Amino acid sequence: MKIAIFLPNWIGDVVMATPAFRALREQYPLAEIVGVCKPYVADVVAAAPWFDRMEFLDRKGRWRGVGRALRGCCGANGWI
Repeated sequence: MKIAIFLPNWIGDVVMATPAFRALREQYPLAEIVGVCKPYVADVVAAAPWFDRMEFLDRKGRWRGVGRALRGCCGANGWI
């Protein structure tokens, strides 16, 4: 199973969401979980074991490149 999680845009909101990230990893230990966020919030979860990798939105919040990255590496099927 593959899961893409779009993290909040604000650092404090990412901190408050960490219990949800942990619960998701505990519920789906074998899933490939990708965090999608703006680069400035990635450091909040950088050392955490919840995400297999991170994809970054651009500075204007556009996700076009993220869609290509997710589709390109694993195909469109299988993502939640």
